Amino acid sequence: MLWMFVSAGISKLAPANREFYQSVFDSYGVKHAGIARISTWSLGSMELLAGVLTVLPESRALGAAACVVLLSVYMLAMANQIRQGKLDADCGCTGPGGGVAISPVLLIRNGVLIGLLILVFLVDASFLGRPEVEHWLLPSLLAVMFILISVCAEQLLASAQKLKRLRYVR
Repeated sequence: MLWMFVSAGISKLAPANREFYQSVFDSYGVKHAGIARISTWSLGSMELLAGVLTVLPESRALGAAACVVLLSVYMLAMANQIRQGKLDADCGCTGPGGGVAISPVLLIRNGVLIGLLILVFLVDASFLGRPEVEHWLLPSLLAVMFILISVCAEQLLASAQKLKRLRYVR
C-alpha cells in the first residue's frame, strides 16, 4: 500500500500533472477549475499520508483505514460513472501515461484491495518489532510480488482497453 498510495499521491501533487488531473476531475463532474485543483492537492496529500501511515507499526491500522476510505470513495465515484454510461473516461488511477478507462474491472480491483486492507486489522502484528530475518523477509517478498502483480495487471487492463478501441475503429 505504501508504494501504491505514495506513488499516486506524488503523481497528483506533481505540477506537470495538474492539467491531466483537472480533466479527470472534470470527467467526474467537478467543473470548477479551482475546486478541481484543491481536490487534486487534497487527495494527493491524503494518499501520500495514508501510504506512509501503513508502514509505521504504530499507525498501520489508521493508515489502512484511510486507504479503505480513499479506495471506497474512488470505487463509488467510478460506479457512478459506470451507471451514467461514461466508460470511456480516464479513471485517473495510473496517472497521465496510463490511459486506463473506467470499467467494472476497476471496481473489482478496488474491492480486492479493500479486502486486503481489512486483513491488516485481523493480523496480529506483534512480530513486526522483532529483528529476525524471517519476520521481515516474507512480508517484504510479498510486498514486491504485490507491486509486480499490480503493475502487470494495470498494464494488461490498459492494453486490453486499447485493443478493444482499435477493434471498434475498423
